[in-house]
Amino acid sequence: YSLWIIDTARVSNNSAQLLTEGNRTLDNICFSLKDENESDHETKKRNKRPTKTLETKRSGNRKSAVLRTKFRSEEKDDESQDQRRKKHQEELAARKQADGLARFSEKSNEKASQHKAVFRAFESYKRDTALPKEVKDLKIIVDTKSESIILPVFGFAVPFHISTLKNVNKSEEGEYVYLRLNFLTPGQATGKKEDNPFDDPSATFVRAFTYRSTDQLLSEIYKKIIDLKKAAAKRETERKEMADLIAQDKLIEIK
Repeated sequence: YSLWIIDTARVSNNSAQLLTEGNRTLDNICFSLKDENESDHETKKRNKRPTKTLETKRSGNRKSAVLRTKFRSEEKDDESQDQRRKKHQEELAARKQADGLARFSEKSNEKASQHKAVFRAFESYKRDTALPKEVKDLKIIVDTKSESIILPVFGFAVPFHISTLKNVNKSEEGEYVYLRLNFLTPGQATGKKEDNPFDDPSATFVRAFTYRSTDQLLSEIYKKIIDLKKAAAKRETERKEMADLIAQDKLIEIK
């Protein structure tokens, strides 16, 4: 057994006296006592072993106690619980994935049905009397109010809604100014969805008009058509953004 003598103090009624003044190295305060049958070699060997404090011994006892209570059956139970937990997690993951696929497929079907092409009829003028008076001169007229372009065709004033216009190009060759108007017709959107479906795709459509003039008035008409096209595209974008909104009821103030 071992005996440690560390800081022995004598306490009286009036004072206290420290009796262990001096060197406090391990060799001076620790004494190992051997049994009668133990040899000097075993005593020296035992003295060379590192000493353990009380806390280290307690922690060692706690660890050994935990390890001693860990039976093989308990380890098997832990493994079986881990396997059951892992299997349950896999089942939950598969269920979540199936639910997500079903939900997103329903949404895609709803979106496909919502974005299904719908024919929209555009009416520039309800009757001939609503046409501007300038049509008698058989000139190109840009009617911003009706969002239409009135073109002279074989002596007639023919209105075209701006939504049927694909694009407009202007070019100059010598003293002439050329204005080409390209219109939307079925079959142009190759490999893409038709933005503007038609009520009767088998009907005859006008694809383009080209006008030539020596007057610079075509340049002003070109600018007006471009501005009208931009304004119509902006309104169409706003209409699509507002299509899925729900109108709010009139708010009632709480007094």
